[in-house]
Amino acid sequence: MMEQTALDRMKLQQAHADWEKNIQGHCRENQMEIGNLPSEVTDAWNDMSSSYEDTRHKDDAVATDAAQKHRSASERLKKAWDKMINK
Repeated sequence: MMEQTALDRMKLQQAHADWEKNIQGHCRENQMEIGNLPSEVTDAWNDMSSSYEDTRHKDDAVATDAAQKHRSASERLKKAWDKMINK
């Protein structure tokens, strides 16, 4: 397993913050709660959020695994988001 670098962590943190901002903005503009989004979106977001906490784990193996889960959930979220927006 590759060790996470500070740059990797910074990129992951920025990606997470960007998604959070996009989701909150979409909900605010459409006067809705996050729970009203399609389940594909909320499931991917929940997976991203839960893995995000572990990306800061002191054990590098745990942090690296969590970062991979976060990236995977982010890809799922992008696909679900694009599908939702392009309806």
